[in-house]
Amino acid sequence: MSDLHRALRKEWDAKIRAAGAGECAERVCIMPTRRIEPNSDWHLAHDHTKGPDDYLGPAHAECNVYEALERGHNWPTAPTKEELLERLFNPVRMVKQADGTWMAMHTRYEVRSRDGELLGTFPTPITDSFEAVRALIERHPGAEARSAVSVDNPCAEHPGYGADNCPGCGTAADIGGME
Repeated sequence: MSDLHRALRKEWDAKIRAAGAGECAERVCIMPTRRIEPNSDWHLAHDHTKGPDDYLGPAHAECNVYEALERGHNWPTAPTKEELLERLFNPVRMVKQADGTWMAMHTRYEVRSRDGELLGTFPTPITDSFEAVRALIERHPGAEARSAVSVDNPCAEHPGYGADNCPGCGTAADIGGME
């Protein structure tokens, strides 16, 4: 790690702590939100389109590792891209609600323009469509990929709703064996 890298990390750490949070600077963020908590594990992301001393800014450790794996960088303890994403986003995750019902959550990726316009939606794992995501971002300067979460409606009669309890009839998700 160079002296410049150490100095920039220290500078960004102070900014993140002062602001109460930071924002992931990787072009493709694989976390549920770009928000970086002050005491979380984060890396200083390089801008690989420029020189070795050019940086994008702070990034979630997971996003930075994923970006390195995408570029083919490997090390003895590195997970595969699939293992990294599986740890982060099991594509269907059951979450118990306060009322005891269960909600099925799915993660997807949305690419949005700088103005927030939805440019594309991609299923998880992002490895299946990473090149398409990257191409879309490159065609739209300032665009970024963010993960988004949606939920399944448990009611077969009212499938248009995305909620754990159907607003049409109140049907709750029945996931046998979950406690």
